[in-house]
Amino acid sequence: MAGLLSRVRFDKEGETSTPKRTSQESERPSRVGTAQSTVSVDSHGEPPLRPPVTPPATSVDKAKLTLWELAELGMHKDIAWKVERTLDMDVNLRDKYGRTALMWAAEQGHVAAIETLLDLGSDRTIRDPHSNRSCLHLAARAGQAASLRALLEDLDEEERIAFLNDPDKNGITPVFLAKQKGEEGQAAFEFLMQNGARPAFAES
Repeated sequence: MAGLLSRVRFDKEGETSTPKRTSQESERPSRVGTAQSTVSVDSHGEPPLRPPVTPPATSVDKAKLTLWELAELGMHKDIAWKVERTLDMDVNLRDKYGRTALMWAAEQGHVAAIETLLDLGSDRTIRDPHSNRSCLHLAARAGQAASLRALLEDLDEEERIAFLNDPDKNGITPVFLAKQKGEEGQAAFEFLMQNGARPAFAES
C-alpha cells in the first residue's frame, strides 16, 4: 500500500501529472441540463471556490433557496417539499458550477439529504463537466465517510466496485482523494478500501 501511494505525486488539489485518458476513455457525454452559464475553471478543471451558503433566517429566505443550496445546507425535508411541489423539476439539473444537488449534499456530508435526493431520482453517476468527478469523488475529497456509505449502500458488489474505482479526467479515483485528506480523510479512505477500492490508477 505505502509503496503504491508513494509513487504518486499529489498537488494540493489531489491532482497528478498522469497523462489524460485515451479517446476510448474520454469524458462521458452530458445527460443533464445546466441551469446557468458555466464558470471559468482552473487547470485541474475545478471551478473557483465560492462562499458557503448562509442558512436562512426566515421562512421567506428559505423559500428563495435553490435546490442546490438546500442540498448544501442538508435541508432534506425542504428538498422533498420543493421537488414535489415544483412542476417538472429536474433533480439532476446542474448549477453554474457544473454540480447537481446530490454533489453538494455528498461533499457536505448530509446523509439525509443524499437519501432524499436518491429517492427522488438523483443520478449518482453524473460527472462534473470540468473535472469528470462524481459525487463519490467530492465526498472522498472532503473526507465524508458517511456520504460514501450512503452513496454506495444500495449497489450490488459489481456496481459498487466499478463506481468507486472510476477515475476523473486525470486518472484520480476517490480513494486517492481520501488519502490526500490525511487524518481527516482516514475514515473515508478505510471505508473505500474495505469496499473494493484499488490503490492504483486505472491504466490509460
